[in-house]
Amino acid sequence: KGRVRYFQGNNLIIWFLIPIVCGAAWLLITSEVYTQTKIEADYIRNSVKQTFNSDMEDVVFISGIFYPIDETGQRIINWRTFLGFGLFSILMTIPFTVIIVFGYRSWKIVRGLLDHGESEYSKNLQMQLYKALVAQTILPMIFLFIPFGLLFSLPMF
Repeated sequence: KGRVRYFQGNNLIIWFLIPIVCGAAWLLITSEVYTQTKIEADYIRNSVKQTFNSDMEDVVFISGIFYPIDETGQRIINWRTFLGFGLFSILMTIPFTVIIVFGYRSWKIVRGLLDHGESEYSKNLQMQLYKALVAQTILPMIFLFIPFGLLFSLPMF
């Protein structure tokens, strides 16, 4: 049976629950932390009116402003936005860590197979597997983790 047992029976249910639980957590954070408030609506009101010719009362949006300006004109810290950013960061750290850890473990296995004096065909096959592994590790970083990190962290500064 080998490692197939990790994908059978009750373990299979766990594999299906992981994205459901993470998606529910993401939904909960988005709906509870990044709710539409007057501060956010006022912040983007003019842009929405000029760009889309729409009133804010007709627009549904989610947003977080790290340093909004209050009624007195002072810049304040919006701790809810920082809380949401922290929770989103935790949710993104979990799959990032899984990719790094299992990518490294797979790399060690493939490297070990290459070092065992196997046939040239086997070595080429293992090298193709290694290259596919590298691509599967780098692509999510480039197209998921880095853009998300920049999108949410740069407005803090």
